[in-house]
Formats: sequence, C-alpha cells, structure tokens
Amino acid sequence: MSIADAKIVPDSESALRYLNDRLEPDALVLVKASRVEGLEKLALEIAGDQS
Repeated sequence: MSIADAKIVPDSESALRYLNDRLEPDALVLVKASRVEGLEKLALEIAGDQS
C-alpha cells in the first residue's frame, strides 16, 4: 500500500472496510480526519485487528 492508494471515505466504518483487505502485518496507517467523531473507534479497531 502506498500514498497512491489514498482514498477519501465518509466515516470510520468505510475506512475500516477499505483498509481491512489491504493491511499487512505491522503496517503503518496514517489517518487524517476532519472530524474526531469515529477516529478513536477506527484506531482501536485497526489495532485490535493487528494484535
């Protein structure tokens, strides 16, 4: 996954669906959010999937 794979999504659930199939073990995920709503949930779900 590279910066060329960047995508704008409407909410944390969409972001997680997009990332789920693309994440590799020990991947670094950068998330920019215009709203804090849902960001913590997304971060915790990604971390949970990697543990």
